[in-house]
Amino acid sequence: MLVAYDAASGAREVLANAALLTPEGATTPLAVANYQWSPDRKRALIFTNTKRVWRQNTRGDYWLLDREARTLRKIGGSAPESSLMFATVSPDGSRVAYVRDRDIYLEELASGSIRRLTSDGSDTIVNGTSDWVNEEELDGGKAVTWASEQDGWLHLYEVALDGSGARLLTKFDGDVVDVLSIDVKGGWAYFIASPGSAIERFLYRVKLDGTGSIERVTPAGQRGTHGYQISGRRPLGVSHVLARRHAAGRGSDRRSLSPMD
Repeated sequence: MLVAYDAASGAREVLANAALLTPEGATTPLAVANYQWSPDRKRALIFTNTKRVWRQNTRGDYWLLDREARTLRKIGGSAPESSLMFATVSPDGSRVAYVRDRDIYLEELASGSIRRLTSDGSDTIVNGTSDWVNEEELDGGKAVTWASEQDGWLHLYEVALDGSGARLLTKFDGDVVDVLSIDVKGGWAYFIASPGSAIERFLYRVKLDGTGSIERVTPAGQRGTHGYQISGRRPLGVSHVLARRHAAGRGSDRRSLSPMD
């Protein structure tokens, strides 16, 4: 079962009991590997029946749990068992995007209709297979951001929900190492990369409309590996970052940077 505890009072609340986690026709509840709650905790995306892909169990089945309707529905339609990866619910809770057979799909939760957003997935082109990549709605719900290696680098793309194609956002020779925040209101994606050195890590940002080049946020002249924690003070926004600098022979340097608006 899924249980919530109040850290202050110690109060215990059962969010989903074993009966609610048992699919129709089954005799045992799902073995929950991971889950994502909607902001109101009325729905949860359950990850189960996982399979290992390289070093991590990132492929499996996803189920949508609706606490109010008392329903449990499998995501992916007629997709084979344990074939979905990196499923994420849209911020408004109406859709879920996921990877299947190296391509990106979008499923409407109300109707169950499924759209294939990319069709170029192959042994050499892999769409969306990085479990740290954030997915957020853009342009009034017309696109999502995702990762793909279609140009030889792991880059961020804006993928249109109508299936019309993808637009490259991160235009540089190098991989996007980690995506830290998608600031829809401000129109920026913040990510870790190091175009000029494989042993260093810096913070960059790029416009979500695809215009302009990537911008380095880590102050010029600083070297080494930098880790950042994005503040959650503004929804989908960035109010400040905390940097840790690990340069050879210089120890650790923590500093608070000014708001990035």
